[in-house]
Amino acid sequence: MLLGDVPIFDDLKSIGHLLLGAITPLLDGLGYIIFLIFLVYQIHEKEDIKHKLGDFTEYLIGFIISLLFFV
Repeated sequence: MLLGDVPIFDDLKSIGHLLLGAITPLLDGLGYIIFLIFLVYQIHEKEDIKHKLGDFTEYLIGFIISLLFFV
C-alpha cells in the first residue's frame, strides 16, 4: 500500500513495526524506552526518508490500534 509516495506495509519488517507500536502503550514506562529505541533505530537505518516515514507510519498505526482496543 502507498500513502502518497510513502510505502507502508511493503516488507516483512512492517509487521514488526506494527506489533512494536501495538505493545508500546501496554508497557507503561517501558513504552517510552521502546519508542526511543525505535527512533534511534530509524535514524541509523540505511534507508531513504520515504521508507523511514513508512516505517514510522506503521508503528503509529499499531500504537493507535492498541490505544483504541486495549487501553
